[in-house]
Amino acid sequence: DAMVELENGYVKRMDQVEIGDRVKVANGRYSDVYFFGHRKSLGYYDFVQLTVGQNKHITMSNGHLVMANQKWTRAMDVSIGDLLLDVEKNAYVPVISIGKVKRAGLFNPHTLDGEIVVNGIQASSYTDIL
Repeated sequence: DAMVELENGYVKRMDQVEIGDRVKVANGRYSDVYFFGHRKSLGYYDFVQLTVGQNKHITMSNGHLVMANQKWTRAMDVSIGDLLLDVEKNAYVPVISIGKVKRAGLFNPHTLDGEIVVNGIQASSYTDIL
């Protein structure tokens, strides 16, 4: 359920993103995907799901970085009430729930910019490992 917007306006699931795609990174900017830290379609993995509104959430690995309270924060360190950057609203919105979920596949595209917008929420291409 992780979706990214391409420069041409097309929206792709994370597992459909390819090297060379230009994805939204912030403030109307787009950047090239140049490699994948992870690209595993098989297997189930543990994720943190941060919900910021009705039907609006971002699902990330524990160590993936998200813009929370105006600084890069590991997903596992985000708390209810923390503010995530909703690029579509151009505003910080509060996290209203946090859940642990299992999902099929593990995909981590890296952009030249180092950022990526997923489901309208500002995130980093990086984790606490890289």
